[in-house]
Amino acid sequence: MLLDDAGRAVGQRDRFAVHTENTPLHLAFSSYLFDDAGRVLLTRRALNKLTWPGVWTNSCCGHPRPGGAIPDAVARRVREEVGLTVRDLRCVLPDFRYRAVDTSGIVENEICPVFVGRVDPSQLILDPDEVLDHTWVSWADLTRAVASADRVFSPWAALQVPLLDAVLAPETPHTADLPGVESTLELVQAELTQQSERLARQWSRFIPAGSPGILGDDLPAWLDRLASVGGKRLRANLCHWGFVAVGGDVDSAGHQHLITAAAALELLHFFALVHDDVMDDSDTRRGMASAHVQAARWHRQAQGQGTPTRSGATWPSCSGIWPTPRRTGWRPNSPGRCGSTGTTSTSN
Repeated sequence: MLLDDAGRAVGQRDRFAVHTENTPLHLAFSSYLFDDAGRVLLTRRALNKLTWPGVWTNSCCGHPRPGGAIPDAVARRVREEVGLTVRDLRCVLPDFRYRAVDTSGIVENEICPVFVGRVDPSQLILDPDEVLDHTWVSWADLTRAVASADRVFSPWAALQVPLLDAVLAPETPHTADLPGVESTLELVQAELTQQSERLARQWSRFIPAGSPGILGDDLPAWLDRLASVGGKRLRANLCHWGFVAVGGDVDSAGHQHLITAAAALELLHFFALVHDDVMDDSDTRRGMASAHVQAARWHRQAQGQGTPTRSGATWPSCSGIWPTPRRTGWRPNSPGRCGSTGTTSTSN
Protein backbone atom coordinates (compact mmCIF):
# COMPACT_ATOMS: atom_id res chain seq x y z
CA MET A 1 0.00 0.00 0.00
CA LEU A 2 1.56 3.30 -1.13
CA LEU A 3 1.33 6.33 1.16
CA ASP A 4 1.75 10.08 0.96
CA ASP A 5 3.86 11.99 3.49
CA ALA A 6 0.85 12.31 5.78
CA GLY A 7 0.46 8.52 5.86
CA ARG A 8 -2.68 8.44 3.69
CA ALA A 9 -3.16 5.62 1.19
CA VAL A 10 -2.58 6.78 -2.38
CA GLY A 11 -2.30 3.54 -4.33
CA GLN A 12 -1.12 -0.04 -4.51
CA ARG A 13 1.87 -1.82 -5.98
CA ASP A 14 3.24 -5.36 -5.88
CA ARG A 15 5.66 -5.62 -2.95
CA PHE A 16 8.26 -7.42 -5.07
CA ALA A 17 8.25 -4.61 -7.63
CA VAL A 18 8.04 -1.64 -5.27
CA HIS A 19 11.56 -1.98 -3.82
CA THR A 20 14.01 -0.20 -6.13
CA GLU A 21 16.59 2.55 -5.86
CA ASN A 22 13.63 4.96 -5.67
CA THR A 23 11.25 3.04 -3.42
CA PRO A 24 8.13 5.11 -2.71
CA LEU A 25 6.79 5.48 0.82
CA HIS A 26 4.62 2.49 1.69
CA LEU A 27 3.04 0.71 4.66
CA ALA A 28 4.77 -2.12 6.54
CA PHE A 29 5.00 -3.50 10.10
CA SER A 30 7.57 -4.97 12.47
CA SER A 31 7.00 -7.35 15.37
CA TYR A 32 8.93 -8.40 18.45
CA LEU A 33 7.81 -11.71 19.93
CA PHE A 34 8.49 -12.64 23.57
CA ASP A 35 8.26 -15.97 25.35
CA ASP A 36 6.97 -16.28 28.91
CA ALA A 37 10.52 -15.97 30.27
CA GLY A 38 10.81 -12.51 28.71
CA ARG A 39 13.20 -13.53 25.94
CA VAL A 40 12.71 -11.96 22.53
CA LEU A 41 12.98 -13.85 19.24
CA LEU A 42 15.62 -12.56 16.82
CA THR A 43 15.76 -13.85 13.27
CA ARG A 44 18.46 -13.78 10.63
CA ARG A 45 17.19 -12.84 7.20
CA ALA A 46 17.50 -15.47 4.49
CA LEU A 47 20.35 -15.02 2.02
CA ASN A 48 17.93 -14.69 -0.89
CA LYS A 49 16.27 -11.57 0.56
CA LEU A 50 16.42 -8.53 -1.71
CA THR A 51 17.63 -6.21 1.05
CA TRP A 52 19.94 -6.88 4.00
CA PRO A 53 20.34 -10.63 3.33
CA GLY A 54 21.87 -12.60 6.19
CA VAL A 55 21.42 -9.74 8.67
CA TRP A 56 20.01 -10.22 12.19
CA THR A 57 16.73 -8.42 12.80
CA ASN A 58 13.51 -8.44 14.82
CA SER A 59 11.15 -11.40 15.02
CA CYS A 60 9.08 -10.82 11.90
CA CYS A 61 8.32 -8.09 9.35
CA GLY A 62 5.82 -7.74 6.56
CA HIS A 63 3.37 -5.66 4.57
CA PRO A 64 -0.39 -5.60 5.19
CA ARG A 65 -2.70 -6.40 2.32
CA PRO A 66 -4.82 -3.54 0.96
CA GLY A 67 -7.94 -3.11 3.06
CA GLY A 68 -6.80 -5.51 5.77
CA ALA A 69 -6.25 -4.72 9.45
CA ILE A 70 -2.58 -4.48 10.38
CA PRO A 71 -2.86 -6.70 13.52
CA ASP A 72 -4.39 -9.44 11.36
CA ALA A 73 -1.51 -9.07 8.91
CA VAL A 74 1.03 -9.36 11.75
CA ALA A 75 -0.55 -12.55 13.08
CA ARG A 76 -0.75 -14.05 9.58
CA ARG A 77 2.83 -13.22 8.67
CA VAL A 78 4.17 -14.56 11.98
CA ARG A 79 2.43 -17.89 11.32
CA GLU A 80 3.84 -18.01 7.78
CA GLU A 81 7.46 -17.08 8.61
CA VAL A 82 8.09 -18.66 12.02
CA GLY A 83 5.07 -20.91 12.63
CA LEU A 84 3.98 -19.17 15.84
CA THR A 85 0.57 -18.13 17.11
CA VAL A 86 0.64 -14.68 18.67
CA ARG A 87 -1.28 -13.70 21.77
CA ASP A 88 -1.51 -10.36 23.58
CA LEU A 89 -0.54 -8.55 20.37
CA ARG A 90 -0.39 -4.75 20.69
CA CYS A 91 1.05 -1.83 18.77
CA VAL A 92 3.62 0.12 20.82
CA LEU A 93 5.21 2.37 18.16
CA PRO A 94 2.33 3.33 15.84
CA ASP A 95 4.17 6.17 14.07
CA PHE A 96 7.58 4.62 13.43
CA ARG A 97 8.99 5.65 10.06
CA TYR A 98 12.41 5.16 8.48
CA ARG A 99 14.31 5.22 5.21
CA ALA A 100 17.47 3.14 4.65
CA VAL A 101 19.63 2.20 1.67
CA ASP A 102 21.06 -1.30 1.29
CA THR A 103 24.60 -1.81 -0.06
CA SER A 104 22.96 -2.96 -3.30
CA GLY A 105 21.38 0.47 -3.65
CA ILE A 106 17.85 -0.80 -2.98
CA VAL A 107 15.89 1.53 -0.69
CA GLU A 108 13.50 0.73 2.17
CA ASN A 109 11.09 3.62 2.74
CA GLU A 110 8.32 2.71 5.16
CA ILE A 111 5.83 3.84 7.72
CA CYS A 112 6.21 0.79 9.90
CA PRO A 113 4.11 0.39 13.09
CA VAL A 114 5.89 -1.80 15.64
CA PHE A 115 4.04 -4.57 17.51
CA VAL A 116 4.92 -6.79 20.47
CA GLY A 117 3.29 -10.07 21.42
CA ARG A 118 3.64 -13.32 23.34
CA VAL A 119 4.38 -16.72 21.77
CA ASP A 120 5.17 -20.32 22.68
CA PRO A 121 8.71 -21.14 21.43
CA SER A 122 7.87 -24.85 21.13
CA GLN A 123 5.70 -24.03 18.09
CA LEU A 124 8.61 -22.51 16.14
CA ILE A 125 8.83 -23.63 12.50
CA LEU A 126 11.02 -21.44 10.27
CA ASP A 127 10.30 -20.74 6.61
CA PRO A 128 13.78 -21.17 5.02
CA ASP A 129 12.88 -18.75 2.22
CA GLU A 130 12.46 -16.02 4.83
CA VAL A 131 14.59 -16.97 7.86
CA LEU A 132 18.14 -18.35 7.83
CA ASP A 133 18.59 -18.66 11.61
CA HIS A 134 17.09 -17.59 14.92
CA THR A 135 17.93 -17.07 18.58
CA TRP A 136 16.16 -16.13 21.81
CA VAL A 137 17.84 -13.43 23.92
CA SER A 138 16.97 -11.38 26.96
CA TRP A 139 15.73 -7.88 26.24
CA ALA A 140 18.60 -6.42 28.26
CA ASP A 141 21.18 -8.27 26.16
CA LEU A 142 19.51 -7.10 22.96
CA THR A 143 19.45 -3.44 24.00
CA ARG A 144 23.11 -3.61 25.03
CA ALA A 145 24.09 -5.32 21.79
CA VAL A 146 22.29 -2.74 19.65
CA ALA A 147 23.83 0.11 21.63
CA SER A 148 27.32 -1.32 21.18
CA ALA A 149 27.19 -2.75 17.63
CA ASP A 150 24.09 -1.48 15.84
CA ARG A 151 25.40 -2.43 12.39
CA VAL A 152 25.10 -6.10 13.31
CA PHE A 153 21.34 -5.60 12.96
CA SER A 154 18.95 -4.42 10.27
CA PRO A 155 18.69 -0.61 10.15
CA TRP A 156 15.03 -0.65 11.21
CA ALA A 157 15.72 -2.91 14.21
CA ALA A 158 18.68 -0.75 15.25
CA LEU A 159 16.35 2.26 15.29
CA GLN A 160 13.37 0.49 16.86
CA VAL A 161 15.06 -1.21 19.82
CA PRO A 162 16.04 1.99 21.70
CA LEU A 163 12.55 3.41 21.15
CA LEU A 164 10.96 0.17 22.33
CA ASP A 165 13.21 0.03 25.37
CA ALA A 166 11.80 3.33 26.60
CA VAL A 167 8.31 1.82 26.39
CA LEU A 168 9.03 -1.73 27.52
CA ALA A 169 11.67 -1.14 30.21
CA PRO A 170 9.21 -1.25 33.13
CA GLU A 171 7.76 -4.58 32.00
CA THR A 172 10.72 -6.53 30.58
CA PRO A 173 13.19 -8.41 32.80
CA HIS A 174 16.71 -7.03 32.50
CA THR A 175 18.46 -9.98 34.19
CA ALA A 176 20.75 -7.72 36.20
CA ASP A 177 22.30 -10.77 37.86
CA LEU A 178 24.01 -11.78 34.60
CA PRO A 179 27.51 -10.34 34.10
CA GLY A 180 27.71 -7.80 31.28
CA VAL A 181 30.64 -6.48 29.31
CA GLU A 182 32.45 -5.31 32.46
CA SER A 183 32.78 -8.91 33.65
CA THR A 184 34.03 -10.00 30.23
CA LEU A 185 36.67 -7.25 30.21
CA GLU A 186 37.84 -8.26 33.68
CA LEU A 187 38.18 -11.88 32.56
CA VAL A 188 40.07 -10.84 29.44
CA GLN A 189 42.50 -8.83 31.57
CA ALA A 190 42.93 -11.82 33.88
CA GLU A 191 43.71 -14.01 30.86
CA LEU A 192 46.29 -11.49 29.63
CA THR A 193 47.89 -11.41 33.07
CA GLN A 194 48.07 -15.21 33.17
CA GLN A 195 49.71 -15.29 29.74
CA SER A 196 52.26 -12.69 30.84
CA GLU A 197 53.07 -14.66 33.99
CA ARG A 198 53.30 -17.88 31.98
CA LEU A 199 55.79 -16.30 29.57
CA ALA A 200 57.86 -14.96 32.48
CA ARG A 201 58.09 -18.44 34.03
CA GLN A 202 58.99 -20.01 30.71
CA TRP A 203 61.57 -17.32 30.03
CA SER A 204 63.23 -17.78 33.43
CA ARG A 205 63.89 -21.47 32.71
CA PHE A 206 66.29 -20.58 29.89
CA ILE A 207 67.42 -17.04 30.64
CA PRO A 208 68.60 -16.35 34.20
CA ALA A 209 67.27 -13.33 36.01
CA GLY A 210 69.58 -10.37 36.35
CA SER A 211 71.01 -7.78 34.00
CA PRO A 212 69.09 -8.01 30.72
CA GLY A 213 71.91 -6.53 28.67
CA ILE A 214 70.86 -3.69 26.39
CA LEU A 215 67.22 -3.74 27.47
CA GLY A 216 66.31 -1.83 30.60
CA ASP A 217 64.22 -4.76 31.84
CA ASP A 218 63.70 -8.48 31.25
CA LEU A 219 61.78 -8.92 28.02
CA PRO A 220 58.57 -10.41 29.54
CA ALA A 221 58.33 -7.59 32.09
CA TRP A 222 58.87 -4.99 29.37
CA LEU A 223 56.20 -6.48 27.12
CA ASP A 224 53.76 -6.71 30.01
CA ARG A 225 54.31 -3.06 30.88
CA LEU A 226 53.85 -1.95 27.26
CA ALA A 227 50.64 -3.94 26.78
CA SER A 228 49.11 -2.86 30.08
CA VAL A 229 49.08 0.89 29.37
CA GLY A 230 45.68 2.34 28.53
CA GLY A 231 43.59 1.08 25.64
CA LYS A 232 39.82 0.84 25.21
CA ARG A 233 39.76 -2.96 24.80
CA LEU A 234 37.57 -2.38 21.75
CA ARG A 235 38.20 -5.85 20.34
CA ALA A 236 37.13 -7.48 23.62
CA ASN A 237 34.01 -5.27 23.66
CA LEU A 238 33.09 -6.32 20.12
CA CYS A 239 33.68 -9.99 20.96
CA HIS A 240 31.35 -9.71 23.96
CA TRP A 241 28.51 -7.97 22.14
CA GLY A 242 28.81 -10.22 19.10
CA PHE A 243 28.55 -13.20 21.44
CA VAL A 244 25.47 -11.70 23.12
CA ALA A 245 23.89 -10.71 19.80
CA VAL A 246 23.82 -14.33 18.58
CA GLY A 247 22.39 -15.61 21.87
CA GLY A 248 25.56 -16.56 23.74
CA ASP A 249 25.21 -17.29 27.44
CA VAL A 250 27.82 -15.53 29.57
CA ASP A 251 27.56 -18.36 32.11
CA SER A 252 28.37 -21.06 29.53
CA ALA A 253 31.62 -22.82 28.66
CA GLY A 254 31.48 -21.01 25.33
CA HIS A 255 32.06 -17.73 27.14
CA GLN A 256 35.47 -18.95 28.30
CA HIS A 257 36.39 -19.69 24.69
CA LEU A 258 35.31 -16.13 23.92
CA ILE A 259 37.64 -14.81 26.65
CA THR A 260 40.58 -16.71 25.16
CA ALA A 261 39.81 -15.43 21.65
CA ALA A 262 39.35 -11.85 22.86
CA ALA A 263 42.64 -11.93 24.75
CA ALA A 264 44.41 -13.25 21.65
CA LEU A 265 42.93 -10.42 19.58
CA GLU A 266 44.09 -7.86 22.13
CA LEU A 267 47.63 -9.29 21.97
CA LEU A 268 47.55 -9.28 18.17
CA HIS A 269 46.40 -5.67 18.22
CA PHE A 270 49.18 -4.76 20.67
CA PHE A 271 51.73 -6.38 18.35
CA ALA A 272 50.30 -4.43 15.37
CA LEU A 273 50.42 -1.12 17.27
CA VAL A 274 54.06 -1.63 18.23
CA HIS A 275 54.99 -2.29 14.62
CA ASP A 276 52.82 0.60 13.37
CA ASP A 277 54.79 2.91 15.63
CA VAL A 278 58.02 1.70 14.03
CA MET A 279 56.64 2.12 10.51
CA ASP A 280 55.20 5.58 11.26
CA ASP A 281 58.20 6.63 13.39
CA SER A 282 55.79 7.60 16.19
CA ASP A 283 57.48 8.88 19.35
CA THR A 284 54.68 8.09 21.81
CA ARG A 285 51.94 5.56 22.39
CA ARG A 286 49.20 6.09 24.99
CA GLY A 287 51.07 8.84 26.78
CA MET A 288 54.45 7.09 27.06
CA ALA A 289 57.46 6.60 24.82
CA SER A 290 56.89 4.10 22.00
CA ALA A 291 58.58 0.71 22.29
CA HIS A 292 61.23 1.46 19.66
CA VAL A 293 61.99 4.82 21.29
CA GLN A 294 62.51 3.12 24.68
CA ALA A 295 64.74 0.46 23.11
CA ALA A 296 66.82 3.08 21.27
CA ARG A 297 67.33 4.98 24.54
CA TRP A 298 68.51 1.82 26.32
CA HIS A 299 70.88 1.12 23.42
CA ARG A 300 72.49 4.53 23.86
CA GLN A 301 72.77 4.10 27.61
CA ALA A 302 74.38 0.67 27.20
CA GLN A 303 76.66 1.96 24.40
CA GLY A 304 75.60 -1.01 22.32
CA GLN A 305 76.96 -1.87 18.89
CA GLY A 306 75.25 -0.43 15.84
CA THR A 307 72.96 2.57 15.69
CA PRO A 308 70.37 3.19 18.44
CA THR A 309 67.65 3.91 15.87
CA ARG A 310 68.19 0.60 14.07
CA SER A 311 68.36 -1.29 17.34
CA GLY A 312 65.20 0.41 18.59
CA ALA A 313 63.33 -0.57 15.44
CA THR A 314 64.47 -4.20 15.77
CA TRP A 315 63.48 -4.87 19.37
CA PRO A 316 59.69 -4.43 18.97
CA SER A 317 59.67 -7.65 16.91
CA CYS A 318 60.11 -9.44 20.25
CA SER A 319 56.51 -8.51 21.07
CA GLY A 320 55.48 -11.25 18.66
CA ILE A 321 56.67 -13.99 21.01
CA TRP A 322 54.29 -13.16 23.86
CA PRO A 323 51.30 -15.39 23.08
CA THR A 324 53.48 -18.14 21.65
CA PRO A 325 54.45 -20.25 24.72
CA ARG A 326 50.89 -21.31 25.38
CA ARG A 327 50.10 -22.10 21.76
CA THR A 328 53.21 -23.52 20.09
CA GLY A 329 55.69 -24.50 22.80
CA TRP A 330 58.25 -21.88 21.73
CA ARG A 331 61.78 -22.19 23.11
CA PRO A 332 64.57 -19.58 22.90
CA ASN A 333 67.51 -20.69 20.78
CA SER A 334 70.11 -18.61 22.57
CA PRO A 335 71.34 -19.57 26.06
CA GLY A 336 72.23 -15.94 26.77
CA ARG A 337 70.04 -12.98 27.69
CA CYS A 338 67.93 -11.44 24.95
CA GLY A 339 69.75 -8.27 24.00
CA SER A 340 73.19 -9.15 25.36
CA THR A 341 74.61 -10.10 21.95
CA GLY A 342 72.53 -7.91 19.65
CA THR A 343 70.62 -10.95 18.28
CA THR A 344 67.02 -12.00 18.82
CA SER A 345 64.96 -15.18 18.63
CA THR A 346 61.39 -14.77 17.48
CA SER A 347 58.61 -17.19 16.73
CA ASN A 348 56.96 -17.78 13.38
